[in-house]
Amino acid sequence: MDPIAWAHAQVELNLRAVFGSGGFAAVRPAFFATNAFTWWGHTLATGKVGMIAPDLVVDWITQEDMGKVCAAILGAGKVQDGDDEAVWMLGPQLVSLRDGAVAIAQAAFPDSGKLEVKQITAEEDIEAQIARGMPAHIAHHLAASLTKFRDMDTAALDWMPKGDALKAALGSKEKYTGEPPMTLAQWIEKHKGEFRP
Repeated sequence: MDPIAWAHAQVELNLRAVFGSGGFAAVRPAFFATNAFTWWGHTLATGKVGMIAPDLVVDWITQEDMGKVCAAILGAGKVQDGDDEAVWMLGPQLVSLRDGAVAIAQAAFPDSGKLEVKQITAEEDIEAQIARGMPAHIAHHLAASLTKFRDMDTAALDWMPKGDALKAALGSKEKYTGEPPMTLAQWIEKHKGEFRP
């Protein structure tokens, strides 16, 4: 069982129980750009970072875009035509974990040279994440997921929608706000100072 998906599902089930079907909207983003804070945080300042799956590509959805879509739904009191009670959201581009971390490090620490990214074992990652304050069961789950994706060598991530739902998710920000989604480069420029110790 996926503990993260299970926890998210419990929230949606409780919303449905309280407000009824059609009485709520759940926004389902894929890979948060803010995961970079949790996973690497100030480690980027050292010029070296370890990752289980550095070549895994993810969508880097931003908290600003999630917030704007949620605000638009709350303001309207409903989701738009074509969406049910769940609105999927994705960032506008797929960028590998390695390239994302390198871009963040270059922006936050321009005088440090290029970030060295080392592939590490699941055990090493679990130890590092727990040391940063991540609950052990989440660290174990994420390490297992990242190992699986690395070994599959695929971008078909199980937390991303597929087919028509994928196309809809890519257009959610523009559909609800009229604005294009924030790119990873724009997010980094806005938040680079938060990576500095």
